[in-house]
Amino acid sequence: RLTEAQQEQYKKEGHCFICGSKEHLAIVHKTKGNTKKPFTKVHKAKDDEDLKSKEEESDKDKEEEMFKQLTLNERVEIFGELEGDLVNEQSLFIPVIIGWQDIETKALIDSGCMGKIMSNKFAREHKFPTHRLPKSIIARMADGTIMKGGLITHCVYAKMKIKGKAKLHRFVLANVEDDVILGYDWL
Repeated sequence: RLTEAQQEQYKKEGHCFICGSKEHLAIVHKTKGNTKKPFTKVHKAKDDEDLKSKEEESDKDKEEEMFKQLTLNERVEIFGELEGDLVNEQSLFIPVIIGWQDIETKALIDSGCMGKIMSNKFAREHKFPTHRLPKSIIARMADGTIMKGGLITHCVYAKMKIKGKAKLHRFVLANVEDDVILGYDWL
């Protein structure tokens, strides 16, 4: 077991919490059998372009795992100087600009959510065109209960700009309090 001071030191230096290596994070260790030996995924590349693609995927996976291990304050530092009302002990919000009308709002970062969500109310207020999903989604909360509002049947395609970088995203529509929720697939 590592002390809190050791954990902080390991985080700063990028060491694995299990074996101390700088080559990987603790997530790569098998959880069953309590082995100290890490495992890795092996990908067979078809050509140089495929190899580059696999390396980029691997780098993205590493970045996601590193982000998950950061404290709230470390995450805030990554997103730069955020206004005080955007962060509290339970939640992290980031300023975003949504749609072609450049609507400014705050997006909740929720690593427990599996996708990107826009509130029905926000979509209606700003007259986003909605599209029916090919198959309805049963949205469940972290504890397994079905989310209030039942099935998710529609989505919105909208541009989202964060820190000057814009990209087209698909947001499913749900009855949620926050205007926009950015989940695991965004992280």
